[in-house]
Amino acid sequence: MKYSPPNSIEISLSRSLQSTRHQRRAGSIIVLASILMIAFIAVAALSVDLGYVNNVQSELDRAVDAAALASAGTLIDGQAEAQQAAVDYVSMNSVGAGFDSNDVEFETGHWNDTTRTFTPSTSLPSAVRVKAVRNDQRPMFFGKALQREAFPIKAEAVALFQPRDIMVALDFSGSMNDDSEFKSFTRLGQAAVEANQAQIYAELGAPVLGTLAMVPSYMVVKGLAPDVADKPQIYVEYRFNEVVVSSTKSFHKIRAYRNSSSYIESTDAGTYDATTGLYSTTLTYPSQQVTRVYVESGYVNSSHLAANQYTENIYFDTSTKIRNHAKDAFALNGVTYPYPGGSWDSWIDYVRSSSRQNATAGYRYRFGYRNWVNYLLEQQESSTETPDLWQTSEQPVTALKNAMTVFVSYLQEVDTDDQMGLSIYNSVGNDAILEHGLSFDLPAVESTTQHRQAGHYTSLTNIGAGLRVAIDEMQAHSRVGSSKLIVLMTDGVANRPTDTTTARAYVVTQANRAASFGYKVAAISLGAGADTSLLDQVAEITGGVHFNVPGGSTVAALEDQLKSVFHQIAADRPLRLVK
Repeated sequence: MKYSPPNSIEISLSRSLQSTRHQRRAGSIIVLASILMIAFIAVAALSVDLGYVNNVQSELDRAVDAAALASAGTLIDGQAEAQQAAVDYVSMNSVGAGFDSNDVEFETGHWNDTTRTFTPSTSLPSAVRVKAVRNDQRPMFFGKALQREAFPIKAEAVALFQPRDIMVALDFSGSMNDDSEFKSFTRLGQAAVEANQAQIYAELGAPVLGTLAMVPSYMVVKGLAPDVADKPQIYVEYRFNEVVVSSTKSFHKIRAYRNSSSYIESTDAGTYDATTGLYSTTLTYPSQQVTRVYVESGYVNSSHLAANQYTENIYFDTSTKIRNHAKDAFALNGVTYPYPGGSWDSWIDYVRSSSRQNATAGYRYRFGYRNWVNYLLEQQESSTETPDLWQTSEQPVTALKNAMTVFVSYLQEVDTDDQMGLSIYNSVGNDAILEHGLSFDLPAVESTTQHRQAGHYTSLTNIGAGLRVAIDEMQAHSRVGSSKLIVLMTDGVANRPTDTTTARAYVVTQANRAASFGYKVAAISLGAGADTSLLDQVAEITGGVHFNVPGGSTVAALEDQLKSVFHQIAADRPLRLVK
């Protein structure tokens, strides 16, 4: 076929058809682009809203988690305080218009780890459940286009205490009654110490022991009874280096002997007391013990002795004679000494001794319940010697026992499955003793503490042994997953198993051992005599904390400080967020 080129009409028609097709295609693209733009805007709006929803929910989740933990941590202070903590923490959430108490639901109860369920309860609760719900739903930005004008906002969390295994290692050495002894006059004041001693005497049952009185007095030795009218009755009040000699007849001569040949003499007639009918003279031998008193009396006048002039010697030259004089003077000869440890002879020697605190107190050679109590505390403090001291207010051990009562009470405020054990140092062998293994019977631990006294087993201080026994028990019987803590308390310086240097090194060894097992130590130093640098080291090694309880001018101040420390330890509970 012969080719014929298109004519102008055909070309024009072809171009017209092409233009129409391009126009139709362009219109289709515009329609499609419009539809896609709407879809894109919808997706973008949905993304913004979903992001906003997720952000709001995440912030609310964090706020409720924090509220649950804060609330659980405050539960020990009461359920009302815990609820307020939950409300406060949720209210700090800044999303939207915020939250108030009407938006927060609070419950106390118990959490079961096995079933992962929360059971509401107000009886010693150990967990809290916090819910935050807004009754007015949060508005959406673009959701209205999709008929979603708002979205609900709510969150829930459960927090509880992590169970703890707590070993308490307490110092019951002899120094734990020092605040009740004469040696504490300068720090606590004489009146306060002596009032405490009177309280201890009353708590011992206020025993009547011969003619002793609370305030110590010098012994008065009565001479031989006169067998004829002209003979006098002689009395000698003995004060170690001084004697007060009294007689029913006027004196002729009195001598106070230091030894067989050295004496001082008084030749005056003395002072007559019309009230007592006695002549009295005082002789003092400065810084020297009077060993014998020689008396001449019964004369008619100052220049003429009666024919039946009377002389008498009263001796103080041996311990036995002084003891017998003292027992006679206070009617103790027929009185059985009331406790297994000590004796009347031992106590009398104690009162006489210039090396004892009686000299500081001004009670040397004075005898009474006050320095008898001091003798019990200083010389006969163990349970085998004076078994009743545990029930008295000897200090500072009583402050410790009262603080332990507070400690146990705080632990029992909520049912947290805490276990407790008790290690006491020292023991009979100057080591330490496990009084209670870890158990849920916290009242038994508190009761045993109450029934112990300063120097209960021995008077010495083996801090390392107390720590070792606590670690051993923790290793043997602590629970997997529990939080583990050792509370170590002392008022003094480690001096066993041998000397102080070895004893301090032993404490450090045990602290490193505790650290190797992950056991933190809360160390408490009590009073100015405690080795604070050593307890600082123990706390640092174990990652624990050292509380220094300095005491102060009163025992009450020390007890308040000690209670505060035990409260802090009890309240510092590890928390878990479980839901």
